[in-house]
Amino acid sequence: GEWSDLRSLRRTDRQSEVNGARLLAIMRALPQAIAFVDAYDPRVLINRQAGELLGLTAGEVVAADFAAALSHLVSRCAGADEMRDRARLMLADTEGRMRNWIWRLADGSSFLNVTTVPVIDSLASGRLWVFEDISERERLIGDLREARMDAETASEAKSAFLANMSHELRTPLNAIIGYGEAMQYGIGGTLPERHLDYVEMIVRSGRLLLDLINDVLDLSKIEAGKQQLTIETVDLAEIVERAVQTLLPVADDRGIAIRSKLLASPLPIAADERAALQVVLNLLSNAVKFARGTVTLSLTVPAMTDSLHLAIEDDGPGMTAAQINRAMEPFQQIENVPYTSQEGTGLGLPIAARLVALQDGSLHLQRGGSGGTLAIVTFVAAGERRAVKVQ
Repeated sequence: GEWSDLRSLRRTDRQSEVNGARLLAIMRALPQAIAFVDAYDPRVLINRQAGELLGLTAGEVVAADFAAALSHLVSRCAGADEMRDRARLMLADTEGRMRNWIWRLADGSSFLNVTTVPVIDSLASGRLWVFEDISERERLIGDLREARMDAETASEAKSAFLANMSHELRTPLNAIIGYGEAMQYGIGGTLPERHLDYVEMIVRSGRLLLDLINDVLDLSKIEAGKQQLTIETVDLAEIVERAVQTLLPVADDRGIAIRSKLLASPLPIAADERAALQVVLNLLSNAVKFARGTVTLSLTVPAMTDSLHLAIEDDGPGMTAAQINRAMEPFQQIENVPYTSQEGTGLGLPIAARLVALQDGSLHLQRGGSGGTLAIVTFVAAGERRAVKVQ
C-alpha cells in the first residue's frame, strides 16, 4: 500500500512538472511580459520579457524575489506608496477578479499597462500578471490631445475674430448699398439709363455680399459662444407667415407656389423670435431654391409631447443621405443641380440646425413623399421665459 501511494505521488509530481513546463512554454511564446504566481507553490514562473522588466532570470524564481523586484519597479512609479499597497494586495489575492491599472514612471518616460487575472483550473491555480509597455500609445494620445487643444484654440480665435468684425464689415457695405439705392431713386440727380443698370448691379451685388457676411458672422458668433438668445412665448404661425411673405417675390419670380397647411394662429412655442424666423427663412429659402414648382408647409403636434413639428417640403430632385450629411456641414453646397443658382456660402442649413439646437429643438432632413427634400424642424411648446447663451 505504501509503494502504491509513493507511485501515485510521483505521478502527481511528474504531472505538475509537465503542467509547469507547458505553462512556461506558452508564456515564452507571448510578446507581453508575463508572470504566474502559484497559489500553492513558492515559485513564480516568468518569461524573458518579464525577467528583463523586473531584473530577474527567466524561468522559475522565488516568490519573495518576485515580490521584491515588483516593489522596486513600483517605487520608480508615480504614486508609489498607493500602488505598492495595491500590488501587495494583488500578490496575496489568488482568486478575486481581474484587475487592471496603468503604472507611470515618475519621470514620465514610460507607461505600463498592468493586468492581473485569477487562474483557477485543473492545471494551475493562482494569478497571472501581464505587463504591457504602452509608452508609445500614451505619447500618441498626448500628442493628439495637444493637437486638438491647439486646433480648438485656433478655431476659437478665428470665430472670435469674425464675430468681432460685424461693425467693421457691415458699416461700409451698408453705406455702399444706401448710396446705390439713393442713386437709383434719383437723389442727387437723374442718371443715364446705362448708369442705372450699373448702379442696380452694384446694389444687387452689395446685398448678396451683405447676406454672405451675415451668414458667416452668425455662424462665427454661435461657435464663439456669443450668440445670445431670449426664449419666450412666440407665435409660430405668425413667424411662418412673415417668412412666406418675405420669400413670395422670389418664389413668384421662379414660378414656385408656396402652399401652407398650417393650423390657424396662434401656435405658441418657446423660442427666440428672431432666431426662429431666421430658421424658417433659411429652410424655406432652401426649398424655394431647389423646388421645381411647389413648396408645401405643414404642421404636426404629436400626442403626449411638448413639441411641434414644422415640415417644409419641396418637389425638387431631393438629396441622397451623403448629400444631406454634406449639406449640414458649413460651407458645403449640393452640386449637379443645373436649374438652381450656386450663390451663397452653404451656411443656411448649418446655421438653422445650430439655432434650433440652442432652442432645445432639432432639425432633420430626409427624402419627401414627392421625391424632393423634406425638412422637419422641431420647436418646443411655449414655456417659461429664459435667456440662453452658448458657452
